[in-house]
Amino acid sequence: MRPRMAHFLQTLKLNDGLPERTKIAPTALRDLSGKPTTLDDHIEKGRWSLVVIWASRCHVCASEIPRYGAYFASAPEPRFSILGVALDGYARKSRIVGTMTRWNMGFPSLVAERSALPSNCGEMRNASPYGTPTFMLFNPSGQLKKLNVGPVWISELEEFIRSYGPS
Repeated sequence: MRPRMAHFLQTLKLNDGLPERTKIAPTALRDLSGKPTTLDDHIEKGRWSLVVIWASRCHVCASEIPRYGAYFASAPEPRFSILGVALDGYARKSRIVGTMTRWNMGFPSLVAERSALPSNCGEMRNASPYGTPTFMLFNPSGQLKKLNVGPVWISELEEFIRSYGPS
C-alpha cells in the first residue's frame, strides 16, 4: 500500500471554517470549448460532487486520476459525481485533452490558469488548494465540506459521505 500525503479522514481540523462555496473567478475557469464558466455551473445539486484539481504533468495525478475513471466506469451507482479542473491553462488545451484520453478519465474537466486559482480560491483557514491533485468535496446542497491536498482513496470519500449523512 502506498503512503498518502494526507489522510482524508484526518483533515477535519484543516477544513474547520471552510467557506460556504469556494470561489474561482469566472475569467479564470473555462470549459473545453473556451467558454467562461464557474464551479456553480457544474456542481450537481442534490448529489455529492467531487472536484479534482489536476495538471497534465503531475506525476501523482497520473497515478491517481485513472483510478477515478475506472471507478466511474465500473460503479453501478457512484456515491458522487466528479469534475476535473486542469491547471494547465487554456493555451495547452490539446495537451489537456490528450492527457484526459491517455488517463481514461471518463469524467469532464474544466480548464483554469495555474496562476489564477490560488489567488481566487477563497480563504481556507489553514488549508489551501496549492498543489495537485487537490480534492474538493461538495455536499448535495453545494457546500464545500472537505478539501484535501494530495491523494485520496475512493473508499475514504465513500466513508466520509456515509458518515456525514444525506446533506
